[in-house]
Amino acid sequence: MDTPYATDPEGLLYEPDIRESLRSALVGDELVAYEALLALRRAAFVLDRQTKAVRNVAVQDDPAMRVLIRLHGESAGVPVAELVADRGEEVLAVLDELDREGMLVRTGESVRLSALGGRRLDGMLRQLSDTLAVLVEGVVPEQLALLRHVSLRMILNHGRLNSA
Repeated sequence: MDTPYATDPEGLLYEPDIRESLRSALVGDELVAYEALLALRRAAFVLDRQTKAVRNVAVQDDPAMRVLIRLHGESAGVPVAELVADRGEEVLAVLDELDREGMLVRTGESVRLSALGGRRLDGMLRQLSDTLAVLVEGVVPEQLALLRHVSLRMILNHGRLNSA
């Protein structure tokens, strides 16, 4: 399969056409930075598209799963009135079904995930992770940690840019 990528002397991928088109305007670290940002933008697009496709298959036809996702991380629970405001009156039937299945716990006017509901959601998240794993094939954990760090650093830098 032909790809638009090549490998530099350090064994790192780059796009020769992009590099060549930018070489007259940018040099050294500027060129590396711009190439990295372009690659990250394209990777973000691919990740977003793939995540949406998988999530739509896993969740679109399952209103119960959408409710479980909404309750995830809310250890104190979510007021039923808030769920109704977000999802409409039909969420009450979904809550009743999840309650019968033991997926949630009702506490007063709120609901939260039960241990069983948490396990069901964890299973779906593992399935999502397994499906997306192809995107990081061949990337070692140390590189993934560095990618996470760089991504978060860029988010922090963006915050500084917007607050200036």
